[in-house]
Amino acid sequence: MPWVGTIARAMLVLAAEAFVAIDDEGIVEMFRLVWQREAWPMGDMDFERWHRLVEIVQGTRPACDFPGKIHICKVGQVVQVTQRKFRA
Repeated sequence: MPWVGTIARAMLVLAAEAFVAIDDEGIVEMFRLVWQREAWPMGDMDFERWHRLVEIVQGTRPACDFPGKIHICKVGQVVQVTQRKFRA
């Protein structure tokens, strides 16, 4: 996996360039592994939500919130994945 680093175990930072040669299905499969690794709830991750995630990685959507208080955004050359612990 194209890990750049993990910040305080609350944010995953992935190199966006590593996804350029990967098709949509490959991106979804990689993020399914991330969801499993982090023990995040997958029950509400339907086709539409996985598609939104792919759009973020490909740069056609800036950010989105996902079930389990997961926030994903693309910032410059990285994709940031954060689980929000508390609601503001």
